[in-house]
Amino acid sequence: MDLLSKLGFMHSITIPMKNIPLYLLFTILIFTGCSDGGRNSYLESCENMEVDLGFTVGVKRTQLEKIEILPKHFKQRAFYSVLEKDENWYICETSESSLSFTIYDMKNGAILRHDSLQTIDVTVGLPTFKSFDSIYFQMPVRSKLIRFDSAGIIRENIDMSNLKLDWMMEGSPFGLHNNRQQGNILFRNNGSRMVFVNDPFDFWYYPDQTKIKLIVEYDPTSNTVISNFGERKNFMTQGDFEVPDQYTYPYLTLANEYLYASYPLDHQVYKYDLNTSELVNSSCVSSSNIKRLPDPLRKTVGLKEQINFQISSPYYGQVNFHKDLNLFTRLVFHEPSEDAKVSSCKNEYSLLVFNADLNLINEIELGNKDMWSKALAVSSGFLLPGKCDTGNGDDYFKYNYYYELVKK
Repeated sequence: MDLLSKLGFMHSITIPMKNIPLYLLFTILIFTGCSDGGRNSYLESCENMEVDLGFTVGVKRTQLEKIEILPKHFKQRAFYSVLEKDENWYICETSESSLSFTIYDMKNGAILRHDSLQTIDVTVGLPTFKSFDSIYFQMPVRSKLIRFDSAGIIRENIDMSNLKLDWMMEGSPFGLHNNRQQGNILFRNNGSRMVFVNDPFDFWYYPDQTKIKLIVEYDPTSNTVISNFGERKNFMTQGDFEVPDQYTYPYLTLANEYLYASYPLDHQVYKYDLNTSELVNSSCVSSSNIKRLPDPLRKTVGLKEQINFQISSPYYGQVNFHKDLNLFTRLVFHEPSEDAKVSSCKNEYSLLVFNADLNLINEIELGNKDMWSKALAVSSGFLLPGKCDTGNGDDYFKYNYYYELVKK
């Protein structure tokens, strides 16, 4: 009776004893159907809360002045971060395979500085270009950061290896996620606090993924965690599933005292109040190009299935606040065509534009001209490397296009 009540059968029912197996089968079928339907609905496209503000947003694509580079400037497995200052853009380029860094002056088409860090570490990782006095590098040990200036002088070593979060298993290290935009460090309180994605390393093998809180606010002066939040409860975190790291961790952006989080395999965008660490709102901000997100992988699948998942899945990319427009964007990676699975030059993208209340304004179709997986957001749009039609080769710095967001 309790089960039937949960299913909506609120009135008294008399079941003949000889028919109990039939009724039990009927009940099980209903329960299973509702459960599967609820799980599947998480992946299905959802209904956006759209708003008419009297304008839509488009993009204006402009080619930037080419910056010639020498062999010493070329970096394999490079990382990038952008600084906006005095109406200019400066890009810091680092590499997983060396200690060298290069700073590019994008408006003037020049190399501002090329140098190497004087440190005992073998390599440096993802940079966060906060200012010319504060460029942060993530180290191979993910609980460590170094802050240096544009002269290559190390100003600070930050070691978070002694930190522990209440949900972490014994022996699990504290550390920053370091996968491109998902590993960016954000700053608030005039730069005195950092907000970043924590990496539990073995996310999908935790006994209870619903207890994992992936978002951390950190005070580097006192070396303390101010807050830890961002639990997720959906069928994926409650089942025997997993997806590669690229699809597990959120993208973050800050606007005023609010943090916005976007997960690759989730149609929703989440808005948190950083003063309380509470979820203020979550809403569907979905693409018309994603009718359904891919089913997660069972933990028993082989390497072939994992590779196919990564080359075939549509998903959501970085989320950004563009101060000049007071609007947000969310990048969409479309499901690749058969040609795109062979050549990334064929990948297509779009951009969702929404406001602070998570209301969708419009979706911009971007086509396949440029490499949006490496897009760097600025207050008025994006800086991008041309993908396959620029002819840059290895003789020029790869970031050579500017996409300006334009109200229409």
